[in-house]
Amino acid sequence: MTESLKEGRYYGFNVSALQKLEGESLARDNASEHQNIVRLIDFLDRQIPKWAFGSMCFIILEYCDGGSLKDWIFRRAIAERKTTFDEAKILGAQIVSALSFCHEKNLNYLNLAPFNIFIYADDITLKIGNFGSSKNQKYSCCSPPEMIEEENKSKCPRHDVWSFGVILQEIISLEHPFARVNGLLSKINVEIILNIKNGCRSKLSKILPDSENFGDFEKVIEKCLAPKKNDRPENIIFLREEELFCDFLVELENGEQPKDVLSNEIIRKLENDVKISKEENKKISKRFDLKLQTSVKDLEEKNMKIQLLEKKIAKLEQKIQLQEKNSEMITDDLVQSAEAILNTITSRNEAELTRQFIRDIKPDTFDQLEKIVGVVFTKAINEEHSTKICAKLSKNFHENWDKDDKTAFVRKDDGTYETIIRRVARDRKIKAMGFREVLLSKAQEQFNKLMVFNSKDKKKFAEGSLERRRLDVEEKINALPAPTDKEFNKGTKMELDNEYDELNTKIKIRVLGNVKFVGEIYMEGLLSLNIIKICCAQLVYSDSEIALESLCKLIPTIGKRLQTGPQVPGRANQAQFAQAEQDKKKGRVVTQLLRNWEQPATVMKGPAKIGDLHDQDQTKADEEMVRPVVVVPWTMVESQLLSSLEGHSFGEAEMEDFTQEFDLVKRLVPKGSDERGHPNFIKMLVNAVMSFSVDSHTNQIIVRSDEADVRDTNFSDCELLMRKYINNDDARTEVLFVFAEIFRNKHENNATLIKEVFSELYELSIIEIATFQKWIKTRKAEKLENFHDISAATK
Repeated sequence: MTESLKEGRYYGFNVSALQKLEGESLARDNASEHQNIVRLIDFLDRQIPKWAFGSMCFIILEYCDGGSLKDWIFRRAIAERKTTFDEAKILGAQIVSALSFCHEKNLNYLNLAPFNIFIYADDITLKIGNFGSSKNQKYSCCSPPEMIEEENKSKCPRHDVWSFGVILQEIISLEHPFARVNGLLSKINVEIILNIKNGCRSKLSKILPDSENFGDFEKVIEKCLAPKKNDRPENIIFLREEELFCDFLVELENGEQPKDVLSNEIIRKLENDVKISKEENKKISKRFDLKLQTSVKDLEEKNMKIQLLEKKIAKLEQKIQLQEKNSEMITDDLVQSAEAILNTITSRNEAELTRQFIRDIKPDTFDQLEKIVGVVFTKAINEEHSTKICAKLSKNFHENWDKDDKTAFVRKDDGTYETIIRRVARDRKIKAMGFREVLLSKAQEQFNKLMVFNSKDKKKFAEGSLERRRLDVEEKINALPAPTDKEFNKGTKMELDNEYDELNTKIKIRVLGNVKFVGEIYMEGLLSLNIIKICCAQLVYSDSEIALESLCKLIPTIGKRLQTGPQVPGRANQAQFAQAEQDKKKGRVVTQLLRNWEQPATVMKGPAKIGDLHDQDQTKADEEMVRPVVVVPWTMVESQLLSSLEGHSFGEAEMEDFTQEFDLVKRLVPKGSDERGHPNFIKMLVNAVMSFSVDSHTNQIIVRSDEADVRDTNFSDCELLMRKYINNDDARTEVLFVFAEIFRNKHENNATLIKEVFSELYELSIIEIATFQKWIKTRKAEKLENFHDISAATK
């Protein structure tokens, strides 16, 4: 027993299964002499107690240490290691040799598949085994169509021919020839068997990019996989005559090992290639000798030309260096001229020096423009008395710059800028950079620093900036020893404190100066009202004191112009905000008042003076109704609505109660230009409902309960909320556009989700089918990027 186990594998079978081993007996008697058939070493009968499943029979087979052919194909596919032409020939020849040997002895395998073919460790020698399964064999993924449809009818050698064709293509392409469904690879046996029945085979030309190398194999495979049984070769013996295999079969059956046969083939090819190369080399040498005689003179002439070109290149480089130096000098002169004008400009000579600035300062490159804007911007935010003058100068310079015949700059893909005429940029609808665009970019950058004024994250600030230096000093202060320690140095602490205070003051001056400058350029018409609304909203909803102080700088600056604009308080009392700027102790009260002034759902009656909150006993000075600025923070409203939905327990008692959500909408969203029914409100509402209803990981609607008669989802739970606000044709049309945008941006146009959402909308009667059909035919809908995805999913 021990000796047998050393040279073979050891399998156990129940005695009642011995009938299934009849094929193994046949293999032992008829086929075990072949070098490509697994050798059956012995049978062993052993009696064991009945409680251990009764009598058992063991068989010992020859051991193949490389696993099955199925494992070989899997390893190749994972490693993306393609099967070479010679490897396919030697493996196919071995299978043909083994099967033809069986067919000569009237032994049909009938269960040929990759898992019944075994490989040795050399990765090229294979043997067919598991003959016991050739009896009473049911169909598999390698069975021919007639065996699948007529399982219990007679079998014949043509079945093995079909299975050989399947295995041969799988060796070459590393995938089953019938495994592709709609172009995608499937591993489901039912789909593969259905493709076999329907004759849906993927040819090598559709799978392999270099399929032309395997054209001879494709011919053999087509013969083997003929749908009609009688169109295939009668047995494998006929395939021995194929040119692909005949040479290899002679060597293999004369005792050569597969690896040696493969090596011989490679050597023959190499020898042939060497022979061809020698002949080609002789021809090339003759041609080269003829050319060599004339090439020396040509080479000398080329060297002369190269030397001349090198001299020209050197002169060009010198010229470029001079131009760069001149450009730097011109830029420096422009910056110095701009600084000289800005240092002497006052309200008295403002008109004269503004004309001089426009006349003398003419930047020709984007670098020059950036530096000129930087000079104006730095002057405006660092010196409060110059802010208004710089804003007026910016307006005049922009108006002169924005003319059709003036130049602007367009950013290229490589990050550089090229000059373009304004008229050309407008005609081509190209976004060009001019004085105003660069100025607003700097203001936006500085405003962003205000919103992260107290941040400790160095990554948010540029290297060498005042904010970065302040954080470095703060780290040094925190790293100092405690005052009680002996190592504590009071002088060092004072120096660092002074440095920190100095940096903090500079940063604060720049931040407040920028906000005031933003207000001034708005007053000059360089900014739109919408941008000012956004700035106000961000400052109001920030909890930092510097944001409040900045707001108190901004409001007095823009108050005069806001008095005449729409959606603003009837009176903007600058003195109130000046008083708030001085009163730091009551910052929370001031912030609340400003939020009431800005928050859309609040309408303050009576006086809007901050002094009234400071002193409740002060006599009312103004009985006028004040209407707030309408700036709806849609992101905040969406977030709060989503939180309310997530906190809503949709049980039987609360199913119909949306009082909390209705009150939230009523409080945060007023009636006005942004009233409920405005596209922004519809967008906010649908975004909140979809965020609550859809699992972002699976792109599936969340199902709360799925009983036989009732299916409750998070989407259907929001029925009353959607019914209340999506209550007219305009709202329903807008809803469809919002859903299309959400499907594209958040859910990758998932067809299943699109179908589920529209089914729910129809079932809940939020959207009627007639409304959808009318919408889908509009030109605006047809221009959507995902129009075809929605159309296909809802068809």
